[in-house]
Amino acid sequence: MKYLITLSALLCFSIVSAQVLTENRQKIDPNRFGVIKGLPYHFENHVQAIINFKNEEDPFEVTLNVNLYEPLVEIFFDDYFLQIEYAKVSSIAFPNLGIFAVPHRNQMIFHIYDGEKYKLTNTPWVKLETITHRPPGSIITKERFVKKDYYTISDGEEGKEISLNKRSISKILGKEAAQLAKKNKNKLKTQEDLIQLLKYLEQKNTNG
Repeated sequence: MKYLITLSALLCFSIVSAQVLTENRQKIDPNRFGVIKGLPYHFENHVQAIINFKNEEDPFEVTLNVNLYEPLVEIFFDDYFLQIEYAKVSSIAFPNLGIFAVPHRNQMIFHIYDGEKYKLTNTPWVKLETITHRPPGSIITKERFVKKDYYTISDGEEGKEISLNKRSISKILGKEAAQLAKKNKNKLKTQEDLIQLLKYLEQKNTNG
């Protein structure tokens, strides 16, 4: 029975691949990005996800990453990968991370915290930056991928952009939030720090 279910899923996936995924199946190349420093992906390592395609009823569990530079969703298999345009994706869930993402035009919006009061999203992007060095008698040009995260927080009202620094957090969430972070030895330097602060605030509001 398990074999039949697996075979059925594979057949179903092959049909979807023909209809939804881009046709070019590419072999994985460790040197794909050449001498460019860094990678254009959102996640440092490829992750398990459940992807929903537009005009398709069934979701699919895959290993993928989000290429923020091109922009494309890339699904990885043993020795090849497939590229999917954002326009063909309805949503992506990351069960192991407790987050989900929804494409909007050429951006991917990651919903990273969904509390009773606060909602936090991240809309990251990657650009290709060229760095030129001019040592005596020569010109050296190097390229690198640079990733930037844009966080938006809402508390039932219109979302506001928030940065990972105490000044921005005090402005958006109030000085009490910054004081609460300090009390809990939260340095407010990472995404995880900000999420932890929101949890502190949610708990404080619940306890009165």
